[in-house]
Amino acid sequence: MTIDTRLSPIEVILLEKSRQEGRQEGRQEGRQEGRQEGQVEALRAALIDALEVRFGFEAVGAAALAQGLSDEGVLRRAHRLAITSPDLQGFLDAIPAEKKP
Repeated sequence: MTIDTRLSPIEVILLEKSRQEGRQEGRQEGRQEGRQEGQVEALRAALIDALEVRFGFEAVGAAALAQGLSDEGVLRRAHRLAITSPDLQGFLDAIPAEKKP
């Protein structure tokens, strides 16, 4: 190691501070992603519950379709459709348009 590659004490402190800030930001981003994934799972579960309550055993195929949805907005709209559609076919007819965020 030459004198040119050694860090001054201030540079060492600044480097360590930058590393700590980076780790903190990474943890915050990880927590945010976890919350978003949990929200999507909860919305998906609510959609499946609504389909099962409204349409019973017939909703098995629609519940499988719900497993393929991952956008929070689409899941919210699909949940509303599951509650307000007059029948399962009405829900199924409307859902392809809802797959687009």
